[in-house]
Amino acid sequence: MSQGNVIVGARGVSKSFDGIAALDGVDFQVHENESVALLGANGAGKSTLVRLLTGAMQPDSGDILINGSVRRLRSVSEAREQGIGFIPQELCIAPDLTVAENVLVSGWQRVGLHVSHAEELERVRKICARIGLKASPNERVLNLSPTEQRLIMIARSLVATPRILILDEPTAALADAEANRIIDVLNELRSEGLSIIYISHRMDEIARVCDSLVALRGGKVVFVGPANSESIREAIGLSIEGKHRHEGGATPTTAAIGSDAKPALSCRNLSNGRLREVSIAVRSGEVVGLCGLLGSGRSELLRALAGADRVQSGSISVSGDEVTLRSPNDAVARGIGLLPEDRRNQGALLNLSVRENLTLPRIPNRMKMLRPRLEKQAVTKAVSDYGIKSRSAEIAVSTLSGGNQQKVILARWLLAESRILLLDEPTAGIDIGAKAELLDSVRKRADEGLAVVMASSETKDLVEYCDRIYIMRDGRIIHEIIGSSTVEELTEWCNSN
Repeated sequence: MSQGNVIVGARGVSKSFDGIAALDGVDFQVHENESVALLGANGAGKSTLVRLLTGAMQPDSGDILINGSVRRLRSVSEAREQGIGFIPQELCIAPDLTVAENVLVSGWQRVGLHVSHAEELERVRKICARIGLKASPNERVLNLSPTEQRLIMIARSLVATPRILILDEPTAALADAEANRIIDVLNELRSEGLSIIYISHRMDEIARVCDSLVALRGGKVVFVGPANSESIREAIGLSIEGKHRHEGGATPTTAAIGSDAKPALSCRNLSNGRLREVSIAVRSGEVVGLCGLLGSGRSELLRALAGADRVQSGSISVSGDEVTLRSPNDAVARGIGLLPEDRRNQGALLNLSVRENLTLPRIPNRMKMLRPRLEKQAVTKAVSDYGIKSRSAEIAVSTLSGGNQQKVILARWLLAESRILLLDEPTAGIDIGAKAELLDSVRKRADEGLAVVMASSETKDLVEYCDRIYIMRDGRIIHEIIGSSTVEELTEWCNSN
């Protein structure tokens, strides 16, 4: 690592919750103008370390270092005053406010008692342009997609001109073009003297953004080294207990697919404010991918198919029968489950327990409620089958890591015996081990007859797990790839004019 001044760090820090150690004697340093990757599986201690460094909590023992000196950060605002900026993984925005109001949430600049709105709007416009956010500063955030909302959070952090920026999965929900723009911006900021702590499960980004890496497992540092491909592979192996890897090369089993069979789910000439005459189909036993850049319409299509967004024209059919989906309840009744992109606000009910989240689809129809003994058996089996790491099925979902929250939502729909599963960025923000477990579970259920439509910015996942892939742009389907494809082929189609 660099031998410059320590901008921020931890020395021998430990932190426990309910007697369980989240961090155990961790040493961590970031030097001036250095970019450090923080790696580790969900539950390794990354989030706890970030909370200590940003003043959200204090260590049980050990020291936090700011500019080489021991400091006690009593709050997030105090850390911000020390030049520590943080972009969390989960969305934290005010949907009823404008882009400018969200970006300048900490306050508009004043000259005396006067605020120049024109100058402030221009400042927001320039910051947004740097990260590729095309929305007007006066646009209300509720009209933007979750990925555009994530870009707003990045813009917000740059307003305070921090000395060090901590980013937790900043590109998790972005397509390659948007992710590349973020990386370019970060490298530009580094050239201006910014230090960075970078948390990402996109391993190809680490070497492009970072100088060095630190890997955690079980609350302890297990690897420190340069951010090159060899070190990254070694760090991943040390940080993930029981490596999970989907073996590529084998053709997925799709015996349930038949060209003459009626699609499990299809739409024809579907249109609304974002979609323009979209027609797709997915059969039982098939995993169909949706690929496209930011704003291409992937999420909007899945929401329309799940009854969450109204359509203006066109038709939706389930098992060959045309249906009208006025609400998500209508879709659930037809056997359609949606795993949304924004799992915290739209997917999981964080204050409810794992058990309550898993059995949620059964609650509206009391006749289908499981008896307590059978319910317990079903929940226990789902937790085991889908690798949900939780001390108990009775603890709140909010206490789980992002990957385990995602597994709970997936298991919920499969426990409810959904026949059609719609996945919107299912692996965003989860570690490589959890990602493989989740996608392997989806592929296995598809091989057993489940119909799956998966929208993802991870082109590698689409290539590896999908039987067919639709390319979307500007709310339209512009191309369909059947059979094997390559990441390069998908990228070329997405970026072509």
